[in-house]
Amino acid sequence: ARNKKLLKDLKIKYIVNAAFEIKNYHPEEFVYPPKGFSFRDTLEEDITPKLETAWELFEKAREEGVGVLCHCAAGISR
Repeated sequence: ARNKKLLKDLKIKYIVNAAFEIKNYHPEEFVYPPKGFSFRDTLEEDITPKLETAWELFEKAREEGVGVLCHCAAGISR
């Protein structure tokens, strides 16, 4: 998520940052979900309510022919 050149080379336009602990590194260059999308990386965290938002970005990217990077911190709640 930090390597802007690599993201551009891969034609990434959307970044789904699901990690509460990690900042959005390039908000001026890429499209992120609305504020409040991220969640804590714990076993108790319920990500279900936010999956529709992520899916909408995936669909939009597919229609536009661009890439999406979806990442978290440790993958515990995902």
